[in-house]
Amino acid sequence: MIHVSSPISSPRFDYVLNFLSEYFGEAFVRTDATDADLAYGEVSARVIIQPAGLLSETGVRALDPSVAPHRAGFPVLFPNDSTFGFDLFAGIFYLLTRYEEYGLHPKDAYGRYVHTASLAFRHGFLREPLIHQWLEYLAQGLWGRDFRPPFRFRPTYDIDMAWSYRHKGFVRNAGGLLRSLLYRDGKAGERLRVLLRGACDPFDCYDFLDELHGRLPVAPHYFIHTGTRRTVYDKNIPLQQPAMQALVRRLYRNAAVGLH
Repeated sequence: MIHVSSPISSPRFDYVLNFLSEYFGEAFVRTDATDADLAYGEVSARVIIQPAGLLSETGVRALDPSVAPHRAGFPVLFPNDSTFGFDLFAGIFYLLTRYEEYGLHPKDAYGRYVHTASLAFRHGFLREPLIHQWLEYLAQGLWGRDFRPPFRFRPTYDIDMAWSYRHKGFVRNAGGLLRSLLYRDGKAGERLRVLLRGACDPFDCYDFLDELHGRLPVAPHYFIHTGTRRTVYDKNIPLQQPAMQALVRRLYRNAAVGLH
């Protein structure tokens, strides 16, 4: 157990401690004692981190943290003159919660946050595992050795359209066929082969995925779109449709299934 001494007690501080506990596999617990392993604030300890103030705040504000190179060779957020060199906890909170995305920001064609507006892109560390690098540095300070978390790979799939042609009914398929003929997109023949000749639907890859997951093996997680409002990007079959219900039951036999 790692005791973290700090005068700060807030949900944000607890969030960071819970993350550290999960990452290191060892409980990080706040304490008022002065003989702690790690101090967050003006307290004596083996490792001292000076707060920047973010974890004491409530609400969200426009915030563009300072970024500076650290002596250990990586960029840091919220740099300061403390022995640790920056507010590690505030940096973790800012990046993990994607704090900057809660404010006003430009959006792409899908209504998402534009990555080029991010702090990571603007300062050139978008492709770096920055929090992992910080935590390696923290591990050296706490235990005098490197720490590598165990590797785990879990494939996740968003099923926004379970089938391209099947189970969509006459009206949707007739409209799609007419559109393909008008715009000559080359899909009319494929649609007819699937619907009339029993060809495999191009989106029906579930047998392949089952075989792949069993061979590797991995534990997949499927997220199935269940929204009732159809848009140009969200065109899934309603969950009330028997074919969709059968698909959910089938996937659930060998995987975790979530709805969104």
